[in-house]
Amino acid sequence: ISETLETLELRLRKGNGFPVALVMDPDVQGKAMTAAGVLMDDREVYVYSESGSALRSFQHGYARPGLVVGKTRFCIFNQGGRELRIEGRSRSYGTLTTDNPILFAAMSPGGNFAAVTQSESYQARVAVYNDAMDEMFSWYCAEEYPVTAVFSENGKQVAVGCLFSGGGTLHSKLYLVDAEGEHTSIERPNSVILAVQYRDKDRLLVVY
Repeated sequence: ISETLETLELRLRKGNGFPVALVMDPDVQGKAMTAAGVLMDDREVYVYSESGSALRSFQHGYARPGLVVGKTRFCIFNQGGRELRIEGRSRSYGTLTTDNPILFAAMSPGGNFAAVTQSESYQARVAVYNDAMDEMFSWYCAEEYPVTAVFSENGKQVAVGCLFSGGGTLHSKLYLVDAEGEHTSIERPNSVILAVQYRDKDRLLVVY
């Protein structure tokens, strides 16, 4: 309810429109959220409403920052480090420290998120958390190397795209995982997964 009211307030707030003048490093990541957008470079994070009103700005302090977003929250993670932060359009929601270095992260529209980390016994571990930052389930990738992860619309299932080598070439494997475990996998030889997207609850778009 609070985030719905926040969205209404942001859409009523008058800004000066775009463009907005910012001094940022050349390597800028930008993502759109509901009624807002977030920009991040090697040092700073800026959040603006869709009318051009400045909402937040802060320094993240990460050496190799990564950014993923949901509808009303976003996640900043330190690639190769052990910390990620869940942030919102108007406030911070908390910090999570992982046991092993972070490879990348993913976030659902509703705020569930996944931290894909290195593992001592496997290639990687995928840990899924709810919007209160409580762990919902985890899944271990035994042989392949994960390169992307995407949530379903309801945030309960994750499609994990992986790569593995064989015969001198790279091959791809896509897993569908939820709290009950691994449901299915699709292997495509001599191909590299570039992007995955849920089209609806029963269909996936995979770009190789």
